[in-house]
Amino acid sequence: MTHSDIVVIGAGAAGLAAARTLADGGRDVVVLEARNRVGGRVWTDHSFGPVPIERGAEYIHGAQADTWEWVQRAGAHTAAAAPWAGRRIVQEDGRLVGPDVFQQRADLQPLFTLEEQIATYTGPDCSLGEWLRVRQCSPLATHIADVRMAHANCATLDTISVAELAYELRYYDKGPGDFHILEGYDYVLAPLAAGLDIRFATPVMHIAWGADGVVMTTPDATWHARHVVVTLPLAVLQSGAVTFDPPLPAAQQEALARLAMPPAMKLFLRFDEPFWDADMTFLTARNPLPVWWTTQPGVPILTAFSTGTRAAQVAAEGPDAVLEHGLATLATIFGDAPRRHFRAHLLVDWAADEWARGGYSQVPVGAHGMRKQLAQAAGALHFAGEATVFANNPATVHGALHSGVRAAREIMSTEERP
Repeated sequence: MTHSDIVVIGAGAAGLAAARTLADGGRDVVVLEARNRVGGRVWTDHSFGPVPIERGAEYIHGAQADTWEWVQRAGAHTAAAAPWAGRRIVQEDGRLVGPDVFQQRADLQPLFTLEEQIATYTGPDCSLGEWLRVRQCSPLATHIADVRMAHANCATLDTISVAELAYELRYYDKGPGDFHILEGYDYVLAPLAAGLDIRFATPVMHIAWGADGVVMTTPDATWHARHVVVTLPLAVLQSGAVTFDPPLPAAQQEALARLAMPPAMKLFLRFDEPFWDADMTFLTARNPLPVWWTTQPGVPILTAFSTGTRAAQVAAEGPDAVLEHGLATLATIFGDAPRRHFRAHLLVDWAADEWARGGYSQVPVGAHGMRKQLAQAAGALHFAGEATVFANNPATVHGALHSGVRAAREIMSTEERP
């Protein structure tokens, strides 16, 4: 049996933050990672095009997000994506319009204060779809709200909880802006991982736990630790791929039963030259690939993003169909240019990844508060990861980093008690 004072399961953002905090605090810590790389759902690709692309997490959300500490430590460079000036929208008639449409159409005016309106909601829980229908939002306004608030959270209008959205928006204090890391997200995670004892290709299959310690079974060894930080994605925990003896407490079991981690898919298309206007940053299109963005100005790569039932439905059609959906969507907007200039594509389906099994967590109607339940320590087990974020921003890298630090501090504060 191999011994370590503390074991962190998973070398994603949360696991690295936990291990870094513990190691910097003088603790003996080992990270067990199923993959052959760090990052988890952060996965930078340097081979697809002339600049890095992000197969997983991509943007830093907010100018005050926790991620900036590590951007600065790495000496990385970033570029802001213009969220409104660069946005292009496909209207009901199929025409592509710019941000001026928000001034021209009265039915779109409420979208400017959508987040503020939801953040003030204190009524009984309902779906975002219900909330919008009560307010008689127009079809285009509803579609844009869907893309911004439901689809962006791996959900649909009729599954996502408004009570949870309101709670999360009240916690959103990271400032405006979405930022690309020009060197790639892996460049920023490198200082987090530097010097840590990380055992790759070491999936944990079984966890026997109690108040006095934890025994973990992997394919090649049995590990014993006084404390364990579990950062496995929600869908992996829900799948039963890792078993617990005894079973997790009722609080965690209820949270696992009620939270959701639907699919998320990215389709990257590389062209020989850009055919879109130079100022475009985001494109709100139609199903099944409703969200698109550019990588960097002048770089001939577009990313399509699909989540939830949309992603599941298009994935079921097969990879060739996903590519065709992408090219067909662009063709309805830009004519024959997309097919003429198309050169290569890359499809990433996180639901098909054994160690993710979905995109990121979301809270269905009636499940508000379940993130905090999932995050509760149980004996020598501590939980981190974006699904456990309850006092920061879930479904983000900076939220995952925050959760890892929280779990590490739980352990250190426990050890310091008399």
